[in-house]
Amino acid sequence: MIRIYAKGVFDIMHYGHVNFLREARALGGWLTVGVSPDSRATALKRKPMFTEDRRAEVISSIRYVDEVITDGPREITLAFMREHGFHIYAFGTATESERQFRLADCRELPASMIVEIPYTNGISTTQIRQLLANQ
Repeated sequence: MIRIYAKGVFDIMHYGHVNFLREARALGGWLTVGVSPDSRATALKRKPMFTEDRRAEVISSIRYVDEVITDGPREITLAFMREHGFHIYAFGTATESERQFRLADCRELPASMIVEIPYTNGISTTQIRQLLANQ
């Protein structure tokens, strides 16, 4: 069975996240999702609206997800992938700068272990936060 690892903040869940998780799961038979800890999410983006435990609870309820972890590393190393039996690291990004950041996070992995999943246009957590702020 092919095991896939994907990670993210997943603060305000939306259909773009669901598309990403569905596509990641379609790469193999088992999907483990790393939900970024609150401290890392705050340092890299902004303070999440929901705690890591709540975000992990939401992600674990999605049928494409087999397992959720909240203590995964920021940088995805070959040692981490091997230790957990992962074959593929999947990621998706909205911008080229974010893409470069994600690629730097997994620079130790061979290209055969990295899969970039196309971004779902028209929806983002940032857009949702802006809509909520303007109401």
